[in-house]
Amino acid sequence: MSSEVKQLSWVGITGLLLALATILLLGTMDKGFAQEEESKPIVEKTGTVGTTQDSDGDTEYTLTADDGAFNLSAGPAWFYDGNHPLAPLVGKTVTVTGESGIGKKTGQPEIDVYSVTSDGQTTQIRSSGKPPWAGGPQVVGPKHPGFGESSAT
Repeated sequence: MSSEVKQLSWVGITGLLLALATILLLGTMDKGFAQEEESKPIVEKTGTVGTTQDSDGDTEYTLTADDGAFNLSAGPAWFYDGNHPLAPLVGKTVTVTGESGIGKKTGQPEIDVYSVTSDGQTTQIRSSGKPPWAGGPQVVGPKHPGFGESSAT
């Protein structure tokens, strides 16, 4: 074999090895991130839905139950186009099912709502895993407030 062919062979083999190493590394990193993510307990709480205003003046929903008050996280208001599924439940006694944890912004007990049952009717908000409003404008589409904005690089 000529020296040029040998060099090209080594370049090709090196490229393949680098690609394989990158794939293996990314696969390991992805598994590591998934393991770091805390599993939150699923709870079912019955109480009365209320509202508060956050520092920006946005409506936030709460649940007052026998064992305390909980912020209810059911997605951002923009996702619902003014038809937030918890709005008609304010003042009613409901049963909420979802993940229990401490809110990142508030530091208060919070339930990431999966479903709400009121008067025998269950409304599914979301399922476990990544919520439908996650992923930014490229995933959510025109409903996302950042959709159509050009990103500065």
